Amino acid sequence: MNDDQFQTLTRLSAVASVYGASWLVANTVLPGWTHGVVATLLAVAPVLLALGVASALGFELSGGQCRAETTDGSRCSRSRPPNRDCCWQHRELHDVTLHPEGVAEKSRSREDDLVLSE
Repeated sequence: MNDDQFQTLTRLSAVASVYGASWLVANTVLPGWTHGVVATLLAVAPVLLALGVASALGFELSGGQCRAETTDGSRCSRSRPPNRDCCWQHRELHDVTLHPEGVAEKSRSREDDLVLSE
């Protein structure tokens, strides 16, 4: 599953949980004071579960600094999307060199993922 599919799945589960929670609260015999609590729990739980699964599978949940090296040898200062190495501009280039700091950062994050999964 790539990151676009994961984002779509997360959005759909959030929408489905909200509708499911509202249906459950409207069509069951629960005391009135519990409706808000039950609806909130049913709406939030699937999203938290999806985020936990993504984190356990090694998906980055937020981006960071672009890992590409610029023509003057410094690291690109633009931000990159999650699970990508480069910003929008460097992704469109075919011959991109990763900056040594970016490579080290990527290997550190993979080592951290391995430690967490053990």
